[in-house]
Amino acid sequence: LRRAPTLRTCPGAWGLVGEHSDPEEAWEDTVRRALREELQMADVSKLVLKNLFPTESILVQTHYPELERYDLQATAIFAATVTRDDSTKFIFDDEVAEARWIPIEELLTTY
Repeated sequence: LRRAPTLRTCPGAWGLVGEHSDPEEAWEDTVRRALREELQMADVSKLVLKNLFPTESILVQTHYPELERYDLQATAIFAATVTRDDSTKFIFDDEVAEARWIPIEELLTTY
C-alpha cells in the first residue's frame, strides 16, 4: 500500500498492512485484526496465515527528524492466502493512495 501524500509520517511511502499488537495478543490475532481494520475484510477467521520468519521477530528502528520522534518496534511478517471471491474486496480509507500486489519471493529478496 502506498501511504497518502497528506499523511504526517512517511507520506507517499510504500508499506504493508500493519497494526500494533495489543498486550498479550498473539501475532496471528493481530494479523486478522489488521486485515479487518485496514482492509475492511469481513471474515478473516478462516484465512490461512504463514509467518515468513517463524523463529524470530524483526526489530525495526526508525527516526523521524521532522517529528522529533524515534520508533522501535518488534515486527513479524505474515502472508495471508485470500481467494478472489466477493468477501475479499478490499476497502481502503483515505490513508491509502494506491495499492498493488507483490509476490512473496519479491518481498523476501528485494525488501
